[in-house]
Formats: sequence, structure tokens, C-alpha cells
Amino acid sequence: MTKTDVIVMGGGPAATVCAIELARRDRRVILLDADFVPRYRVGESLSPAACEVLESVGVHLAGAGFVAKHGATFAWGGRGTFRVRYAGAGAWQVRRAELDSTLLKLAEDAGVQVRRGHRATRVRFVGKWATGVRLRADDGSVRDVEAPWIVDATGRSAVLAHQLQLLGGAATRADHYLMWSYWRNGNRLPAEAAGDGLFVGGGGRAWWYLPVDDRDGTVAVGVLTPGSRPDVPVRDVYLDAVAGTTRIEGLLAAAQHVGPVRTAPARSYVSRRMVGHGWLLVGDAAGFIDPILTPGVQLAVQFGQLAAVAVDAALRGDPRASCALGEYEHRLRRQLRTYRWLTDNLYAAARADGAGDLTLAWGDERSDRMTFLSVIAGTPPHQLAPLLGEYLATRAAAVRYGGAPPVFGETEGFAFLMWLARRQDAGSAHPTGTGPTVRLAPGTQAEDVHALADLSAPAAAASIRAARTRDGDRFLLTWELETLLRVLARDSGRAELVHRFAAASGSTPDPAAFDRWLDLLTQHGLLECLPEPARADPAGATRAGN
Repeated sequence: MTKTDVIVMGGGPAATVCAIELARRDRRVILLDADFVPRYRVGESLSPAACEVLESVGVHLAGAGFVAKHGATFAWGGRGTFRVRYAGAGAWQVRRAELDSTLLKLAEDAGVQVRRGHRATRVRFVGKWATGVRLRADDGSVRDVEAPWIVDATGRSAVLAHQLQLLGGAATRADHYLMWSYWRNGNRLPAEAAGDGLFVGGGGRAWWYLPVDDRDGTVAVGVLTPGSRPDVPVRDVYLDAVAGTTRIEGLLAAAQHVGPVRTAPARSYVSRRMVGHGWLLVGDAAGFIDPILTPGVQLAVQFGQLAAVAVDAALRGDPRASCALGEYEHRLRRQLRTYRWLTDNLYAAARADGAGDLTLAWGDERSDRMTFLSVIAGTPPHQLAPLLGEYLATRAAAVRYGGAPPVFGETEGFAFLMWLARRQDAGSAHPTGTGPTVRLAPGTQAEDVHALADLSAPAAAASIRAARTRDGDRFLLTWELETLLRVLARDSGRAELVHRFAAASGSTPDPAAFDRWLDLLTQHGLLECLPEPARADPAGATRAGN
């Protein structure tokens, strides 16, 4: 029986990035790819964040002949046409088979044993511990491979999640399906948007149009549509759907339809667990959300890197490993939950806002960004602007108390959306707002945290102090925040808290900035601001109504 340190199941970006990072840490890694050559996969559109990870593992995207893109264009029903620009960054539309081949070659060069034509059929357990994988080779032979850690990156097959029955009851939009195919000599969007994907939404449907090959003008065209896969010939249904939006039909006026029409259910899911004893899920094996906002490859490669760091720490017997594995799952689950909220908002706008056949006439960069944020946040523009202003103001106020200054780009924009989602969750979960009484939220505590990115450093160097909320979110425990938590040992009025903080810190806070900082900490679940209690009537009985 073959033994190794880690078995990675799968041959896509999540699997290969994780395997490469483990091999760079001198781990013996076997990667099981069911195919001899990378099979066809959808997922050609990469975000700047995904490109950054791929470059870090050795993929030279700029020299691969892929289509450069600098944003994405939306024609979204009654919300008009708007373009999301990538501030200070670029990205690529890729040919997935070529990208996956490159990643597998890099894995082999790093020392990974890539076993092509070997399909993982089952993870073997002894008690609650994963101990190996049963695999079937292309010649039909069956064998076992042992390892103390198993990484499932088998995509939507989700071998281990299905084996452990972790996917039940996790679906949204189960009554939709995807159809897509390829065309040659498709037209491009004008000017600097020539490499953009075009996304059209309306009438409950959503279309995408992606230029994927400069050499012959190949474009990928797909549609997300209500219902289940039709019994009639799917090619006819697909062509009718493409003709249903004049914007995309116009771009295909001189194009030739090539290749088959592919279909898939648009069932999103999130595994109930992502980490266990000797096993970990990454990529679509952990959760799949949406084909339009394209978070799949980005989350696959980002968390493929983080998975390798956490698994390596576990193999070293690092005392920080348990914390790192918990942090891995918490962060991945938070990302998937946020993307689910965003896509639900996106499709709700498509259902409500007409047919989406619009003339391409973009606004300026700022107004387009606000329109996009409004759509995916499910918040009208006149309500979103003050919320964004509040977020940036509270972030700016927090700089005085140890916070990082806001720089509004792709990363900060997503942070704002996560803040907004958390704020909406918190509204029904525990008291928030600007009440006169402030207290620590139940479950808030200071603790040592070992950042995933720092686990390669010695234990003493990588340990940081953090404030942890009852939801599991962690925030850097600056000197100012630690002082605030210490003086909030009991409930306090805001005015009194300013004086107590000043006495403990030896400095006088600016009252307005201090109030905004308290609001920010409340919205992140570290504090609670309680309203003033109801007044009793003169007779001593509190009035509750007639």
C-alpha cells in the first residue's frame, strides 16, 4: 500500500494550487486526476484576485495569449447599463484546458506525484480519522493509498461531502438550469471594454458573453433560465434563449455557432462541514454559489493556498494548527455566505427589472460603481450612498484608534459588502445602533490568533492578539481596542465611556470620531448599543399599549 503525506483529490485549480503550495513546504503529495488530459471545464473569467494567486504559483498569464480584461459590463434590466472597472489591476479571460494543463505541469515541477487517469472513489476512515483514499485506475484496477491528510478538490462531484452526507438542504435557485456553448468570430464590446464579459439580466433570466480566444474570435455564450432541463432538443431551446436578448444577438450577427450546447443544474450548495479529522474540502467541493459573479476560481485558488498552510501546520504538529483549520473554515464559509447574499440580490433585480435589451451607454466610473453596488447589495441607490458614506466615515474614524485607512478598490468594495451583510444580519440578531448605553456583546473576548498567512513563521512571531465575537469573527486587538474592552467591564453611557477611556489611555478622544468608532465596533458585533429603557407611567406601570 502506497503511503504519502497528503492526497489531493482532483485536477482543477483548487487541487493544483494546494498541491503546489504543499510541495513547496517539502510535503510528499499525490494528486489524483481522473483524466489523462485536463477535461473541459467552464469558468473562463478570472478576477484580479484570482490572477494574483495564479501568478504567485508560477502561471505567467500575460504571456499565455489569453484575452485581457479590465472590468465587466452589465446590462441589467431597468437598472440600465453599467461597467465595473478593476481599479489599478487587470485580469484575464482564459482557455481553461490550457490553464489547467499549466497548473498540472507546475505541480509536477514542484515534486507532486500527479497520477492521471486515477479516480478517487471513496475516502477511507479509521474511526473518525481519514486515513487514505480508495482509487480506481483507468485500467479498472482498484488500490488504496494511505495518508494522514486528505484534501478533497473534486469540484461539484464533491466526493467526500457526498460520502459524509454534508450537502443536504443547502440549495438555492434549484429550479434554474444553465445552458452554454461557443461561437466563432463574435464581436467585442467597444474601446477599452473589448475584453470585458457582458452580463445581461431581465425577465428572470441572465445571459453571459465572454471573449475567450483572440486567435479566432471565440466567445462563450450562456444563459441561466428558470425551470429544469427541457425534454425537447436543448440546442433549439438554447438558440431561442440567445435570440431572446437583442444585445447579445447583435454581437453574434457575424458569428458561427461551434461546439455542443452544454447544460447543468444551477443548484448552489455549501457543505455543512469543511474540515474534519485528517480531511479538508476546498473549491467547489466545499461550496458552489453562482456562474455570473464567477467567485468559483477565485475562492478555489485563494483557499487552496490557505488550505496548504493549515494542513502543513497540522502535519508539523504545530500547536496553532487547530486554530488555523478553524479559521480556514470560518473564512471560507463567510465568503460563500456573502456571495450567496450578493447573487440572490442580483437575480432578484433581474426578475424585477424587465428584459435587459439595452443600448450600451456607460456612466462615469463612480456612478457605475454605485449602480453595481446597489444591485448586488439589494439596496436602492438613495439608501446605499449614505451607508457607504457611513462605512467610510467609521473606517476613517477608526484610523485614530488603530484601524487601517480605507482605500476604496476591489478589496475594500467587497469588505464594504461584507460589512453591509453583517449589519443586516446583526439587525435581527442583537441590538445595534446608537443607543446611549454601551456594553460588550455577549461572547466578545480577547484571544491569541495565529494568522493563516503567518504559519510558516516561528510560533512566537506569528501569534497575535485578537478580539473575537460570538459569531467567530476576529479583529486585530490594537492597543486602543484592548483599552476599550478593558474599561467596558460594565455597561456604560457613551459620555461616561469617553471619560473612562481617556483616563485609561492617557489621551482625550475626539467625541465625534469616538462615537463613529463605537458604531463601527457595534456593526461588527463586538459591542452592543442599547436604547434607553421605556419610562414608567406616573402610576408605576409601564405602558405596553391599549
